[in-house]
Amino acid sequence: MMYFGQEPSLGLSAKMVITDHELRRMRTGELKGCSYESAGNYVCIYVKKGKKVRIGTFDTIEECNHAYDICDLERQIHNMRQRLRSKGYGVKKQATMTSYTVTIDGKSKSYHNKTIARMVYEDDINKQINALEKELYDMQQTKF
Repeated sequence: MMYFGQEPSLGLSAKMVITDHELRRMRTGELKGCSYESAGNYVCIYVKKGKKVRIGTFDTIEECNHAYDICDLERQIHNMRQRLRSKGYGVKKQATMTSYTVTIDGKSKSYHNKTIARMVYEDDINKQINALEKELYDMQQTKF
């Protein structure tokens, strides 16, 4: 294995050498979940619920990072679907009426009917899920 700043010997294959740029990207966190194995491969490790899950080994650092990004998008989609299980609105009771507040993108809007508030909340979450699924599909179609 090569270390930062070392000159490669002529007997090493190109696969066994980490460039300074790649090592810097791994150290700064630009390439999350990627680490280098002594066999000349990159290992993708994803942390899920506090446990490390090994995604696989890859020949290039870009493939490894791509696999990590796909796992991260799948987790985001899963979390958005979990949000659909919550009621999605806050209740404000006043002397004369009850209002239901939905917060979307940091902006709150009040409704007098909880069914409408729930529908607005679900529509927003479904739009976000669809955008993430489209991004995931495009990412899965990318070939290296």
